[in-house]
Amino acid sequence: MNEAYKLMKDIEDNKALKGHSLDTKVACVIVFASRQCNKEKKIDDILNYVNSDKRDISLCYKKLKNTFPALNPIRVLPSNIVSTACNKLKYPIGVTNAAKLTAENFGRLAVCEGKKPQTIAGTAIFMVMMMQKGRELNENDLLDEISEVVEIGKPTIKDCYYQAYPFRDQLLPEYMREKRPHHARSA
Repeated sequence: MNEAYKLMKDIEDNKALKGHSLDTKVACVIVFASRQCNKEKKIDDILNYVNSDKRDISLCYKKLKNTFPALNPIRVLPSNIVSTACNKLKYPIGVTNAAKLTAENFGRLAVCEGKKPQTIAGTAIFMVMMMQKGRELNENDLLDEISEVVEIGKPTIKDCYYQAYPFRDQLLPEYMREKRPHHARSA
């Protein structure tokens, strides 16, 4: 809270966003502050509380990043997204831990490099869930469920999954490597 107040004061003192509405400035401060404390808020959620639009917020956000380089947000890690997503999906802790390890291994092994953290998170959860025996959801239902929570399209997760599938033995936690109930699409 103090950081958000300090940022707002700096913006006003430096006239960094002169000419923009107070609502837009507040929205930008919320975006930066939430990212700094690893509780990222979606712009659409923020727009419910301010009278601004995405375009204006985006322009101001870019200005602030250049004006205050120290504000550049902490990188969102796929493993953090996995935790949040698995919690929302009410997956067991074993699935959550396996998916977090898998997501971390994506980064460590540079598999699917350049993909959004949400894509890696969704793919890690999907990969772990596809290895579960006795799962109740079919592949499409599972993709629907995961893509909705991580906010990435089903085709994006599926494509990343197929790119990563050849590396599954390195990506999955060791204790899951022997289980192989699912196969990747044929070449």
